Amino acid sequence: MTEKYFDNAIATKPCEKARLAMRDAETLWQCLSAPYQRSSQLRIQLQEWHRFLQQFFGFRDSDKLTFTSSSNEAITQIFNGVYKETIAQMGKNQIVHLYTDEAPILLATEDLKDYHVVAKAIDVSSTGGVLTKELLAEHITARTALVSISWAHGLTGVINPLWELAELCEEEGVLMHVDATEVIGKLYFHFQDLPIDYMTVDGSRIHAPYGTGILLTKRGSDLSPLIPDVLQQDGMRGGIFNTPGFAGFTAAVEELGIYADHMCVEMIRLRDLFETLLLEKVPELQPLFQEKERLPHVSVITFPGIHAEHMQHALSFQKLYASRGGGIHQALDKVLEACGYPKEIALASLSFSFSRETTEEEIESAVSCIAETYTRLAKGSLDYAEMSS
Repeated sequence: MTEKYFDNAIATKPCEKARLAMRDAETLWQCLSAPYQRSSQLRIQLQEWHRFLQQFFGFRDSDKLTFTSSSNEAITQIFNGVYKETIAQMGKNQIVHLYTDEAPILLATEDLKDYHVVAKAIDVSSTGGVLTKELLAEHITARTALVSISWAHGLTGVINPLWELAELCEEEGVLMHVDATEVIGKLYFHFQDLPIDYMTVDGSRIHAPYGTGILLTKRGSDLSPLIPDVLQQDGMRGGIFNTPGFAGFTAAVEELGIYADHMCVEMIRLRDLFETLLLEKVPELQPLFQEKERLPHVSVITFPGIHAEHMQHALSFQKLYASRGGGIHQALDKVLEACGYPKEIALASLSFSFSRETTEEEIESAVSCIAETYTRLAKGSLDYAEMSS
């Protein structure tokens, strides 16, 4: 039985190019600050990788790229830096985020509550999970220091209108952080063109090695390091530099660029095919968020009358893996309720997230498997209800 991994919103398989780059970089272990030739060669190699990422993400020489262990670390550094440089200095003690946002943002706001920082979570139930400019404007006050959001939600696929939101923050003089992990390789943009201050990306969800990530900081939006060390990464992050990890992350990003058109076109076709075939086989199933702008590789399906945990468990026995959240994400049912869906839909929904390796044959096979599994479980539920009546 062939495995069908449709849980790429939680974690992606590191691509072969990233794995090879890490292996080749294992010999680059020298200390960057040491005054000998091998260290000089290492610095040259790091500069080449840095230039490539600068071109890919579109940031200026004056902006800072910091290589981190994850987006969790990068977001924590942003929040702590904003506290030290803005909140503690100016008294603006409010941070705005989404109730549906990912764990790193929620945990970072929670961590600052002991320092009298007020976290304001925006309810997006009235807008179907989308943060609109009008809704954000209602929550920004004179005391708002930072707005922190994910550009798109990995489980629902819903994309926020970042340009409008960022322009509003700029007009209001509010700092803005965006986690762009979900849109990298799927939307085209340049960091220098976005009116935001900070951007984070997590390697574990872009086919890069686990334990990798980046923080982009725009000039003038300085941050304090979490790990002080004046010699490493322009003083932004101390400790021994993870050269193999940086090599693997850069290689994965390079592949994202190569496959961008595929993700933007072919994955939409496969996602739409997935939803169409499912409805043809089982008309009572309900795809969610089809009316929203969403990521090309994410589909949320509701299985009426069947608890999502039961459905997920049954599919996993057939080596088909979907998601109910967890890890980097909140539970899917909580997210869906926060998006305005009733509890009976939220508890019966699974998120399917495909990758660039997903094929049409896998989609067709998965549809047959899902349809058969749902029909069997639904019949069992009906038989039990009849026996109990």
